[in-house]
Amino acid sequence: MPFQQQEIRGRLSYLLSRTSDRRGFPQVDLSVFETDYFTDRVLTELWRGLSEKLRDRHSQIGNAARLAFLSCSFGVNCVVITLDGKLVLSVRSSRVGLQGGRLHVSMNEALALSDLDESGVPSLRLCALRGLREELGIDLEQVLRLRAGDIFLERPHFQFGLTAVAQIALTSQELQHAVSRDHALESDGFLFVDLHDRDELRRMLKQERSSFVPHGYFTLLKILQREIPARFG
Repeated sequence: MPFQQQEIRGRLSYLLSRTSDRRGFPQVDLSVFETDYFTDRVLTELWRGLSEKLRDRHSQIGNAARLAFLSCSFGVNCVVITLDGKLVLSVRSSRVGLQGGRLHVSMNEALALSDLDESGVPSLRLCALRGLREELGIDLEQVLRLRAGDIFLERPHFQFGLTAVAQIALTSQELQHAVSRDHALESDGFLFVDLHDRDELRRMLKQERSSFVPHGYFTLLKILQREIPARFG
């Protein structure tokens, strides 16, 4: 139902499977519906109006399908790793209306009506690539690797998301000078952390935990567990 220009995809259900070829790559089959940002905000407030007991019951993954109509946004949370081994964190702008912490992963984007593959099917990959371009100024040819991780449910807003990691062909210094469409609106700057300095990473995660957007902190932990499991597994 097109209500505003900021049209997005809501999630009805999802199924985890693997491709049918011999490679057997993991894949996500999403059942989505058309919605918009205004509806998402209204239903988020409806969710917040439920009692804590009801929210806890329905935010269990097995029960979430009962309130699928409330899930009007499916987000892609992506952590970027630069060519010189820096992990990129974003300091979210105060203009985006976040409550609590402002330290976030490199990019967070909602699946939109425009993220369609050649067959007209909504694509989380295209959503991630669009977010990298719009929020960080990273073009497709600069993405060396893009991998998906875990599906999660962000309980305070009843929103589903996907963790992802992108390795890019830009150094941290080059990324600072990249031109992005939404950077001024989305972010007040970047924080670069040396991915190879494990002790510094652990100190940052401990000392800055309260500064993070909650699902951003979750995404970062999941990505680190995959990228350097010996220290974060």
